[in-house]
Amino acid sequence: ELFTELKALTFVLPALSGLTKGHKSTQQIAIDQNVLKGLYQLSGMSTEYRLGNFAEGLLESLSLNNQNVTNVIENIRNEEIEKKKEKSDAARKRVLDKLQMQVNSSENGGIGKITAGNFDFFEDLEEEEFCCKVCREGYTYLPDEVL
Repeated sequence: ELFTELKALTFVLPALSGLTKGHKSTQQIAIDQNVLKGLYQLSGMSTEYRLGNFAEGLLESLSLNNQNVTNVIENIRNEEIEKKKEKSDAARKRVLDKLQMQVNSSENGGIGKITAGNFDFFEDLEEEEFCCKVCREGYTYLPDEVL
C-alpha cells in the first residue's frame, strides 16, 4: 500500500501542523531530518484524502516565524522550477533538432531567434485539396462557396 493511500495521514499532517506552529526547535528538526522536500512534493499531489492540502498547511505552519525554514522551502521551490525548466528546454531542443532548426541566443539573455533549417522533407508531401469533412465535396462543385 502506498503511503499516500494511508488514511492516518489525514490525521497526522494536521496534528503536526498544530504542533509545529511557532515552535522553533520542532521547525529546526524538520530541516535537520530533510522532511521539507518530501512535504513539498506531497503538497503538489492530488489524492483522495486531500494530502496535498494538508502537506501545504504543514509547510505553512513550519515556516511560521522561522526564516530558516522559509528559505529552505524557497530553495526547494527554485530547484523544482529549474528542473522543470531544464526538462522543458530539453524537450524543446529535441523538437527543434527533429525539424532541423536551431536557436540563436540573443544578446540580452532572452530566448533568441529560431532559424529554420532544411524543409525539403515537406516537399515530398502531396498537396491535398480542401474538402468537406461531412460530404467529402471539394472545390470542384461550387468553387466560390465557403465550405
